[in-house]
Amino acid sequence: MAEWGARWPLTARRMGSRGREFKHRSSQTMDPWTSAQDVVRCTLCETSVAPLYCEVCLIHLCKDCVEKHFSDSSKVHKVVTLKQYCTTQNPIKQCEQCDIPICVQCISGEHFGHNPIHRDQLTEQFGSLSTLSLTTEVQDYSMLTQWAKSSPPDLSLMDESKVITAIDTEYERLYCVMCLNDTKVWACGDKDMMILYNLRRECVKSIKTKSGNLPQDIAVTRNGYLVYTDSEDRTVDMVKEKKIKKMIKLRGWKPSGVCSTSSDDILVGMASDDDNQSKVVHYSGSIEKQTIQYNDKGQRLYSSVGYISENRNLDICVSDNRARAVVVVNQAGKLRFTYTGPPSTIQKPFNPVGITTDSQGRILTADSADNNHRIHILDQDGQFLRYIDNCHLQYPWGLCVDSRDNLFVAEHTGKIKKMQY
Repeated sequence: MAEWGARWPLTARRMGSRGREFKHRSSQTMDPWTSAQDVVRCTLCETSVAPLYCEVCLIHLCKDCVEKHFSDSSKVHKVVTLKQYCTTQNPIKQCEQCDIPICVQCISGEHFGHNPIHRDQLTEQFGSLSTLSLTTEVQDYSMLTQWAKSSPPDLSLMDESKVITAIDTEYERLYCVMCLNDTKVWACGDKDMMILYNLRRECVKSIKTKSGNLPQDIAVTRNGYLVYTDSEDRTVDMVKEKKIKKMIKLRGWKPSGVCSTSSDDILVGMASDDDNQSKVVHYSGSIEKQTIQYNDKGQRLYSSVGYISENRNLDICVSDNRARAVVVVNQAGKLRFTYTGPPSTIQKPFNPVGITTDSQGRILTADSADNNHRIHILDQDGQFLRYIDNCHLQYPWGLCVDSRDNLFVAEHTGKIKKMQY
């Protein structure tokens, strides 16, 4: 089977009161003079193999022709790799659970039991898809980033959040979830291992920690490598090519939360051995670049550092469980705001744990306070927008979003839920 196939998903991104947003990808047209090997050629030069596809212009592209294609500024182009698509037959339906296009063979195989929706039916239901303005997305090709600086489309919050897929894991207690890509997520909890799951609820692989201790938190680098913190061993470790490499060894401090940044560095939260001090340290590889611990008045920014997320404006968002607050600083480490819960006539307890951000700069944090079972959504300036509290959440803990702004929630009960919000 060829490495490059083509299938074009039609994805409902948001269904809020301000309208709907979709992506449209056309069906594949096989190049007749290469069909024996199932090779797709570049639409522009007609000679080179095309590992890329523009979803706006509906054409195949080779790497050499991408710059020329982006020079057409009349459209906001969206370029994706073909390797994520179905390589068997022309896709005719959309898998609602996995949010990808599927063919007849997929329906009876990997996606058996899922809910397939015919793409023509979606087109009829939602109308014309030709006028959508899309942001440029480039996967795996860093040479394209200088042409991919358009702002993301405005994705409104839905009227009601909904669960797309639920995955029962092997954990009794689940603490963290992190997307490897749009179809696979890493999880960690009350076992000495990290487990990778796909959206078919299958365990793809598992990796034991080097020390045998429980991992404290996990992150995925831009190259797809898994990073985890080992609080007892005072290390930050990376899993690369089936080997575990010790990146950072701390003295006098224990690591807690970790996240990968847009520059492929890592941010590590940590607490002193006596548990009286907390800070966030910015690393490039194993080299310390920046320490964030105090505000301009010399006061401590954090009582504890639980989970960390970098926002699209490069703000650093931290859930401070001990202070019952979300603390946000800018890239330079200057305090921007502290969120302690929404204004309310009846103040309910707020106990933030997992935290993540989406393409709109919104901040989402799980609230583990007793009987809350909800997620807070803030704008990037700390203004409360709304709760997610209608999806039978049970002690939501770890959070992450994929490239399509689908939310993954690790419930403390051991279940992962993929949601649209």
